[in-house]
Amino acid sequence: MWVFIFRLIDWIAKKVERVLVNWLIRTLSCGPIPKHIAIIMDGNRRYASKLGLADRRLGHYHGYDRFETVLNWCLRLGVKCVTVYAFSVENFKRSPEEVETLMTLAAEKLEKLASRRDIIDRHGVSIRIIGELGMLPEKVRNVAIKAMYATSHHSNYILNICFPFVSRLEMERATKMFNEWKQDPEMSMIEDQVLFRGCLDTFDSPDIDILIRTSGEWRLSEFLLYQLCTSPNCHSFFIDKMWPEFSIIEFGKILLRYQSRVTERSSLSVNLPAKIMQARKKQYADLFATADFELIGR
Repeated sequence: MWVFIFRLIDWIAKKVERVLVNWLIRTLSCGPIPKHIAIIMDGNRRYASKLGLADRRLGHYHGYDRFETVLNWCLRLGVKCVTVYAFSVENFKRSPEEVETLMTLAAEKLEKLASRRDIIDRHGVSIRIIGELGMLPEKVRNVAIKAMYATSHHSNYILNICFPFVSRLEMERATKMFNEWKQDPEMSMIEDQVLFRGCLDTFDSPDIDILIRTSGEWRLSEFLLYQLCTSPNCHSFFIDKMWPEFSIIEFGKILLRYQSRVTERSSLSVNLPAKIMQARKKQYADLFATADFELIGR
């Protein structure tokens, strides 16, 4: 009897949430929609502790479920680019057990996400795994490259997954690429700021309109530092909720506050010179060629 009652309550709660989400999406769609939302998904382990889970690593599984839900909200609203901070290079300093859990989760979920026709194919989402891919275990790296390759034909939306990432290393790589490109006669004719932007991992992503960080922390943790500094209309929101607790209510409040601050549509995607786009496409083609997709199934 009690099992039936609990299941009924859960069913009603999900129905109410679905109605609320649909209503909020329709309402928010009437105002200016940000082109690029960047999210620091923080608080998974503290959420597990809050639930009293013996193994705090289980919080990361709840965190992934919330990521997929929030991504769906963004796509339904028409947010052209979503960038999430999934794993910092600094996270490698955590216990070997937790790092292994995160790598296993990443491999499993990336493969699943790339095959989600109801989200990725339906909306035409290109998945980009950005950061220091060379630091990943070989199997995880291959899964990441496969996810990018499998969605590289999509061009409607961009999903940047920072994994593993810190801005310091991104800017080191970008500076090296910039210096190499400046030796090319055609590239050297391009304005320095535009050329350097083309060297970043987020080279063809729009300026950031909204930054969200959960868990109550007020710091950036080396997340997209250059991009945030050069996005003139970025609005930052620091939420006192753990990432798995981030609900449509918090999301709706952020979008409404954003819409109350802007008077017109957010900026369009950046149109980089063809020479830069050709160079970056070649880099991706070279990256895809390095992957051993057969290793993934072993």
